[in-house]
Amino acid sequence: MKTTLIALTVLFPLSTFAHTIFTISKTYKPKNVLHYEAPIKNCKFVSPFVSAQWKMGEERGQREGLTSTEKKYLQPKVTYSKDKEFDFTLDAVKELKVSGNDLREIRVRMGKNCKAKAFTEYKGQEIELTNINLKTNLLTVTGATITGLKPDGSRFILNLKK
Repeated sequence: MKTTLIALTVLFPLSTFAHTIFTISKTYKPKNVLHYEAPIKNCKFVSPFVSAQWKMGEERGQREGLTSTEKKYLQPKVTYSKDKEFDFTLDAVKELKVSGNDLREIRVRMGKNCKAKAFTEYKGQEIELTNINLKTNLLTVTGATITGLKPDGSRFILNLKK
């Protein structure tokens, strides 16, 4: 038993695990949730830095990748990367009407206990992202509700239209 515990203590930091940094849900089939995950090894981000997979709650809860149509809008595009932080964009967010360059880029940083957190900026304030709910009409994004946390810990909600 003692040997097993020591082995797990030594091997756990060497293993790679994916941590969900935020999710996207849609008004069409809302139980299917897209998880953006960052692979972490030894408390550092590793390539490909971010991936997107659906958890299909409308069905059996299985995981599925993005379809070719979804990749055009929901595939993360990494613009900057280091071992403890990276930035990426999503075309679906770029299409929404937001003043200035706010919400254009998502920054991911390594937090305490090797937990990744995603941030964006809105009106000069850094917001920790938790979910983006896309208002959809089959394959068309018509708007979004972005939720997260403000720096003071209060809830952030922003409704956007295309």
